[in-house]
Amino acid sequence: REAALYAIGEMKSKDAREILIKVATDNKDEKLAKTAVYSLANVLRGNDTNVILEILQTSKFDAVKKAALYAIAEQNNDAGIRVIAKILKQEKDAGLRKIAVRSLANSKDDEAVDALLYVVEHDDNVEVRKSAVMALGEIGTPKAQEALVKILEKK
Repeated sequence: REAALYAIGEMKSKDAREILIKVATDNKDEKLAKTAVYSLANVLRGNDTNVILEILQTSKFDAVKKAALYAIAEQNNDAGIRVIAKILKQEKDAGLRKIAVRSLANSKDDEAVDALLYVVEHDDNVEVRKSAVMALGEIGTPKAQEALVKILEKK
């Protein structure tokens, strides 16, 4: 059944999109719903981050939420970074926030740096904050380096 979902994802059609959204949101099998999210990301190719965001916000399965976060991050575009920044400010689950932080580590975008600095300064979970500092180091841009210096200079 998972192979069928991946095959549907290869079709990249509107029908494939609708089938995968339905499986991701309505299926009672967590593994199939998660697979549908990954396949859906392949169909969307960065064109509709809001669909995956809605799945993230409405799914009852942690594995599906994590898959949605990774799918958003893989799009590696401004819209995806903005969505992840919003998640970092609103998500109550520290585990999901930590995944969101890690997903920004591959970005070289200054907006990702701003989101990570916000986490370092405001998140109530020390592990999430540590992950944000590490992600800034991985980004390595001049702005990320400035953010790390700012963190060092704070008391």
